[in-house]
Amino acid sequence: SRKSFESVLSYKHSFIPGKHEISISGSYSKTKGNRPADYYIEGQLLQKSSGGGAPTNAAIQADYTRTFFSSGKLEAGLKGFTRWNSFKYNFFNLDTITNEWILEPAFSNDLDHRENIYSGYAMYSDSLFTKYFFKIGARLEFSTSELIQRSVTDTVSKKYLFPFPYLLIKRNLNKNQSIAFSFNSRITRPTYPQLNPYINVIDETTYETGNKNLDPERLYKMELNYSFLKEKIKFTANLYGSATSDFITQV
Repeated sequence: SRKSFESVLSYKHSFIPGKHEISISGSYSKTKGNRPADYYIEGQLLQKSSGGGAPTNAAIQADYTRTFFSSGKLEAGLKGFTRWNSFKYNFFNLDTITNEWILEPAFSNDLDHRENIYSGYAMYSDSLFTKYFFKIGARLEFSTSELIQRSVTDTVSKKYLFPFPYLLIKRNLNKNQSIAFSFNSRITRPTYPQLNPYINVIDETTYETGNKNLDPERLYKMELNYSFLKEKIKFTANLYGSATSDFITQV
């Protein structure tokens, strides 16, 4: 059972349309849900569980663009993002003698999670001598996170500072061919199911659980691109390499 609410508010002002603009936007979303489950063994109801949470996201962002001379372009912005969630999960075993439902502490949990992310970026692009195009910049991100397991009185708190450089260089070999090189990096944060340490029983032999100590996954990628375009023919070739740290995977 799930109910969602989402809202967005945005404003844009053009000093010179398409050349000098600023935009501001804010968003808020909340999803409230629960996951009741009954477990039958040989046709008899012997276990049940109930769980629910309300993941909430809020963000505010400002972006600025300005064109210089004939082809230069500056892009910059700031963003603040926060997400939080309170999740409670209870697992019960049926006492067949008293016919009462008994809470199983090993499979039950009550936790809170909050994460705040503050970031800023700046990017400049331009063309040189009609043959070269470049785009260079960086994004800096600072984040804090806290996960509290109330059932066992345990807290995991973390802080991160991530720089994300970006570089693109493109050269037009002639009017039909071009070659380009790019370097960039990005981050992927673990989702709630990946972080949540409670045990979710699927059947008699299968369960899933998260890892509360997961760090964000960071990817670095370099790419070399060749492009040929003439009338109705288009040919492209890519050669790239990537490296990932703190890789997140299933076990």
